[in-house]
Amino acid sequence: VYAEGIYVGYKYYETRYEDMILGRGNANSAAGAFMSSIWNYADEVVYPFGYGLSYTTFSQKIDKVETVDNGRSLKVTVTVQNTGSVAGKSVVQIYGQSEYTQFDRENAIEKAAVQLVGFEKTGLLDPGQTETVKVTVDKYYLASYDNKVNKGYILEAGTYYIALGDDSHDALNNILAAKGASGMVTPDGKAASGDAAKAWSFKRNSTDAEMFKYSDATNRLVTNEFDDTDLNYYGDNLVTYLSRQDWSGTYPKSAVLTANQKMIDGLKFTYAKSSNTDTSAFKQEQQNGLTLAMLIGAEYEDPYWESLIDQMSVDEMLTAVARACKVEIVSIGKPLNYLQDTPTGFNKNSYFNNYSGYTFADVDEMTELKPPQYPTEPIVAATFNKALVEELGDAFGEDGLWLNVHHHYAPGANIHRTPYSGRNFEYYSEDGFLSSEMVAYEVRGARKKGLVTYVKHFLCNDQEMNRTGVSTFLTEQTMREIYLRGFEGAFTKFYEI
Repeated sequence: VYAEGIYVGYKYYETRYEDMILGRGNANSAAGAFMSSIWNYADEVVYPFGYGLSYTTFSQKIDKVETVDNGRSLKVTVTVQNTGSVAGKSVVQIYGQSEYTQFDRENAIEKAAVQLVGFEKTGLLDPGQTETVKVTVDKYYLASYDNKVNKGYILEAGTYYIALGDDSHDALNNILAAKGASGMVTPDGKAASGDAAKAWSFKRNSTDAEMFKYSDATNRLVTNEFDDTDLNYYGDNLVTYLSRQDWSGTYPKSAVLTANQKMIDGLKFTYAKSSNTDTSAFKQEQQNGLTLAMLIGAEYEDPYWESLIDQMSVDEMLTAVARACKVEIVSIGKPLNYLQDTPTGFNKNSYFNNYSGYTFADVDEMTELKPPQYPTEPIVAATFNKALVEELGDAFGEDGLWLNVHHHYAPGANIHRTPYSGRNFEYYSEDGFLSSEMVAYEVRGARKKGLVTYVKHFLCNDQEMNRTGVSTFLTEQTMREIYLRGFEGAFTKFYEI
């Protein structure tokens, strides 16, 4: 049960910190305090999200913020200067805050005090050199999912902040400074004043439930799809989700869950089985003149899919279901394809499978065919470098061309819910937005070379023990704003390709 809701990683620590500074929601209570008797940010956090080191130093300042795209986006212009003695690159990180309103409190909508909403990396800057960087912030990432009243994304009435920061905590301190707050601290507990000049705000006088009502990629209505993933769907008050209304009273507790009949019914699957071996009732081996390639880009409902399947024999259908992309299907012009797993590079199994007649021993000696191994996804995400990540995808695609690999079980887009999740090395980060940007650019790079990517492991996969038998419960807001977001980038950011 994801009882922490949207408060994953830094969104928990920074939100609780703001409420502690502003004296709200019992934020300084003992609940969740691991290092002292009451909760204290400096005791709980060592490195904020977005923190990084360099051999040089930089200054960054906001020049202007403009509303663009007919009010849909904000363009933040930032001047970066290398103030140190050696060349280096800097990351411009833009964070956002949406006001936590009374409507949110009444309808169980949670808001993080700060969240990454845009970033860009500079080029290599020599000492004293400056660069103007423009970061576009889509207001979609400032919206919240309301699963009760509007059943969709809304931009509520209230005050919104955009902040520049060296990391999430620095950005939040800049927002707090703009609010006139005091008592801020650095992660090591030293007094911090923040910089109000690095924060910018705007106010909405009314709630907009229309701007994000339909998907940009599909034009389909975005509305509730996951009511039954909330544990409280199966009974009243089965779980209390963490809320900034009361950090002490809602902090998650261990519990033993007993499945009730509604849960048991929800777990039941119906399998279609038949002992009838008569296949004459449907068409087979028709000569319709279609190939699989002809239907690239066709909609799921396109009737030509049925005509294509009619060309296949029963044996071909059974083989296709059992072996997926690995088989050749002559009747529909589908070629034999090979696939590889893991986001860190292809391995010798690909040669064993893809080059008939070779043994593992042969492959060990074929050094010219051994592919490179790439960094794990957390290292990739730590670059905050979209262009570099696209080059990584391109490199995978190039490897595929040389090594006869057509399909790649990668990249991974799940979230680092905790530092101990089972597959963290295959996933980018604890942040849905950063993960979404990374996966989008890596997939684009791979697809340019024709490599088919399988973004995995869909969905909410954060444990390895009993992972095929676990039932996971979470709210729809959490599902959409945290766990689906990483996958969303792969399918929507460059959907035109």
